Amino acid sequence: MPTKWGSAHWNLFKMPSEAANDELAMVTIFPHTTALRENRWELPLPKSFLKSGAFHFQQIQSVSVARLMRRMGKLTDEDMDLVADILRKRLAIP
Repeated sequence: MPTKWGSAHWNLFKMPSEAANDELAMVTIFPHTTALRENRWELPLPKSFLKSGAFHFQQIQSVSVARLMRRMGKLTDEDMDLVADILRKRLAIP
């Protein structure tokens, strides 16, 4: 289950990933923003550990594990179903 992390500059959720010995230690993240544009790629998920806003799926990216600072919370299974739906749409996966 993805975990809420705080980085030096933004809040994000990371998708779990295990790196093999010959791979980089990377995670895939989708940032949380308070600057809403109210478009189809934003997913508002109210959480007690976040300011009011939405996760922004136009900025999916992979970053080094070293950039993560601390865990702030977790998504529920129901939240992850919503995340999976929007990721499928964003990545054009049927």
